[in-house]
Amino acid sequence: GPCDGVLQRTLQQIARQKMAAQCEILIADDGSLAHRDIMNRVQGTPVADGRRLFTLQGKALQDWCAEQNIDGTRLSNWLYLPKNEPPAMSKARLWNLAAKKAGASRLLFLDDDNIFLGEENIQNLLELSTKYQVVFGQVADRSGRFRSYESQRVQGTTFMLNADILQHIGGFGEWTEATSSGIDSDLWWKLYKEYQANRSFRACYTSQVQTQDTCSKRWAAWTGWFRRRAVVTAFKREHGCRNYRKSQFNPSRIKSNWMENET
Repeated sequence: GPCDGVLQRTLQQIARQKMAAQCEILIADDGSLAHRDIMNRVQGTPVADGRRLFTLQGKALQDWCAEQNIDGTRLSNWLYLPKNEPPAMSKARLWNLAAKKAGASRLLFLDDDNIFLGEENIQNLLELSTKYQVVFGQVADRSGRFRSYESQRVQGTTFMLNADILQHIGGFGEWTEATSSGIDSDLWWKLYKEYQANRSFRACYTSQVQTQDTCSKRWAAWTGWFRRRAVVTAFKREHGCRNYRKSQFNPSRIKSNWMENET
């Protein structure tokens, strides 16, 4: 199917990028069943919610990648966080752990199924990062349609931000684990508030960085009506926003309120 081997394809396309040699790649694995054998390879370390984080590095990582038929050339860490019971999406917690492991001052976040289009994305990101602390690239769905600057849909992949900005806004919202949703909206809200408080802060949305979502809609099962209502309630409790899904209450959804247009 279209979702088979997506991680391998994503890594292959990163390797083809100009200036890819300047990148350190960390994989943040939210307890995927296909990779659970990692827990037998390395001693885990406790994290705040009582689970253990398993991290492969060095030769152990390269041996693992060879077995998985994955190009581990630029990989420095594979972070594996088993799922809680009942299962929940721990993307925020895991990305916060990965950000602390990373040695760079600029962090690019890319979902495993978002494949770079063209070979100048990393070069363009590095150039844009001299002007902007936050850069969101364009994502195309499986039909090839790109999200426009005018779109009010939030985005949680294909973006770079300065590590100190992420730290200053408190990282990704781990409260979203309870609802398995809302991490992208939490990030956008906090970045918008940072823009309001700090006028030297600059963000952009650009067509100079583009990926294709090769497995769009695979999270549809997580986004039913009752779940959306639960996220609305939790978001209001966390941020005081009446309805995060509507731009009249959540101005961060309107890019022109805080992002410049580089499309």
